[in-house]
Amino acid sequence: MESWYKVATSRREVREGRSFNPDEFAIALEQVVADLRQILDDLGLTGKMEIQDS
Repeated sequence: MESWYKVATSRREVREGRSFNPDEFAIALEQVVADLRQILDDLGLTGKMEIQDS
């Protein structure tokens, strides 16, 4: 049986040498939520749908 590191493909971030910092992920997630709120507003759905933080 081969070792896992010879069989598994590493994450794209690792292969590309990008940061794997959770702080950067949190900033990106905040931007996604802000964009989603804007989309709901643009569609006239503000107040009809809710985005909940978990």
